[in-house]
Formats: sequence, structure tokens, C-alpha cells
Amino acid sequence: MKALALALLFVSSLSFAADHIVEAGTYKAVDVESGMLEASLVVRADKTASFGLSTPDGINLACEGTYTVMGEIFIADMKCPMEGLEQIQVKIDITTVTPESIRSEKGAIVGVTLEVVGPDAFQFYLKLVE
Repeated sequence: MKALALALLFVSSLSFAADHIVEAGTYKAVDVESGMLEASLVVRADKTASFGLSTPDGINLACEGTYTVMGEIFIADMKCPMEGLEQIQVKIDITTVTPESIRSEKGAIVGVTLEVVGPDAFQFYLKLVE
């Protein structure tokens, strides 16, 4: 009986680990700390995406690639036409993202990790604009 209960608990926990559904559209992200880093993300239903990043020091990055969602993490593998950054991976923790939070005035607070920068996540406000 105990084994059956553990098996049911395991199966039910798997159903809660289902992948988040990411709504296709255009998103804008602004860093929480300074408000000076701006990113854009276009998510398409065919699992392709565009990612752009603008920094105060004039770096403008425009990348194209594909994405997947693994649990609460949005992962985009991008190719960029910039020497030294030809290929990047963008990971976004979408745990806090709901249809309401991404449509709020500021947007949902998400952690964004760029593998080229390191393992630390940067906090951004992510907002659906289209």
C-alpha cells in the first residue's frame, strides 16, 4: 500500500512539472537594477525566436535562433552576426510569468542568464508588448 501511495505521489509530481506554455508575441525587457539595459524577444509559434540587446555603451546585439521550454526555463539558442558572439544561449526563468504579470505596467520579474556573461542571472522586467 505504501508503494502504491509513493507511486501515485511521483506520478502527480510529474504532472506539475509540465512545461510552461510561452505565448507567441513580442516582448520587451528592461533590467531591474539600472533600467539601462533593454532587450527584445520575439517568440514565434514555430519555435523560432529573435533576441536583441542594447546597452548604454552602444552594444546592439541582434540574434536569431530556436527555443524550447524545459519546466520553468525558456532556453533560446541564438546565432548572432557579431564577432566573438556568433552563438549565444539565453535562459529565462519564467516561474513568475503569468498572462497577467507580463501584461502589467512593469511586467513580470524574470531571471535572465546569458552564457557568454556567466552563470549569474540578471533580473529583468519582462512585458508582452504585442
